Amino acid sequence: MVKLQRRLVGEPDSVRDIPFGRLEIYEMGEIRLGRSILQPGWRWSESIKPIARTEWCEDHHIGLTISGACRVRMREGAELLIEAGQFYEIPGGHDSWVDGDEPWVTVTWQ
Repeated sequence: MVKLQRRLVGEPDSVRDIPFGRLEIYEMGEIRLGRSILQPGWRWSESIKPIARTEWCEDHHIGLTISGACRVRMREGAELLIEAGQFYEIPGGHDSWVDGDEPWVTVTWQ
């Protein structure tokens, strides 16, 4: 059921600390929002691959970059830089990493 609601950023329902980062989940009824704070040095294939046990990230991501930048490389070789203020969609079958010396802060939804 859809209802009028709001959530305070910084008070997530669950948190997962990972190497070079933090993943926060916010539940809002049928919608799930995530906020990722990934530090310079974070790379999916180094920080998450051992946990996920897949060769590539197979999740489909839709989000908005709040700050910093992330570079994404698809299994087929296509590459994209996602920067602050940009919406993005990343299909499954990719690796990604923080680009530059600023944390990549992003909000995703499902």
